[in-house]
Amino acid sequence: MDPADIVKFFLILATLTALSFSGLWFIKRRSSFLARTSATNLFSACLLFYAWVFPISYQAIFDRSPPAYKPFDDVHNLGGLFARSQTNVAFHYIQIQLEDDPAWIDLPEEGKYSSLVATGYTKRLPWLLVFIDVAEWRGQKAFAYRQRDEVAKWIAARHQKLNPGAAAVTAVRFLYGWQLFSHHLPPPEGRFRVPPLASLEPENFRVLSQHPLGSVNVEAKL
Repeated sequence: MDPADIVKFFLILATLTALSFSGLWFIKRRSSFLARTSATNLFSACLLFYAWVFPISYQAIFDRSPPAYKPFDDVHNLGGLFARSQTNVAFHYIQIQLEDDPAWIDLPEEGKYSSLVATGYTKRLPWLLVFIDVAEWRGQKAFAYRQRDEVAKWIAARHQKLNPGAAAVTAVRFLYGWQLFSHHLPPPEGRFRVPPLASLEPENFRVLSQHPLGSVNVEAKL
């Protein structure tokens, strides 16, 4: 969380609260409706409105937090939690390109590339890619690209180590795909598996980023 965003938020919150309190205090001195309301209650009402009621209402109407409330996206998103049923399931794909073959090759879901210990049925590499996506969705596009570039170098080095003497990886690209729920589809059997990329409609996946590579270090760590 960026400290500058936090400072900006509190400055705006304090300014809005002070202005509203001043206005209500001015009205209180001339209105019988607010005559019996204490200054503490007026101030608390203003603070509650700008710290909670306003951002939650904004979130419900525009489906995003107010710009000045960026540090508290997760908190305000709770106001819209489960507001709509989920219509699809999303997953990541990784493809590699070898120096002797320009075609993109799917990185196997089950394999030795993701050496990190799995959490349940899900390997940790997909979770890492989700966290990178979140950073990108929050506007940190350069940071997200750098992180994917590090993962791409690691995958290339891992491929070189697992396949000594094979063609080197010259590029890696990351894709984001999703599958729509439908009552027409038969229920899946066994545990969930990511469907092959080729089984998705073209409009149901997109390339997140592509990373050309030079030489890689076979000892690269992730």
